[in-house]
Amino acid sequence: MQVILNLISNAKDAIEERRKKEKIEGIIEVSNEIKNKEIIIKIKDNGGGIPNEVKDRIFEPYFTTKEEGKGTGMGLYMAKEIIERSNGEITFEVNPPYTTFIIKLKEDNESW
Repeated sequence: MQVILNLISNAKDAIEERRKKEKIEGIIEVSNEIKNKEIIIKIKDNGGGIPNEVKDRIFEPYFTTKEEGKGTGMGLYMAKEIIERSNGEITFEVNPPYTTFIIKLKEDNESW
């Protein structure tokens, strides 16, 4: 639950930043499905995407693209840690202006 809340909060922040520059209607979509004994949760937003130059760093601790005082750089790092400790994985896809975070968890995972 903490991971999903963090991803939605990040999506909201990205949309608000984009709205300062463009008149857009913000979109956050949360979906889930069970496929091949995996629970797949997707959180998609139209906050503008993730710049290519930071894609490899977004899960690093203390890395943030937010302006000073608005982010600690720990949210995505902790999300990744939580998911991986649950024997799952978190990835993302970027198709500007959309970003989709994808969480995959084993349906029969005993670590929950």
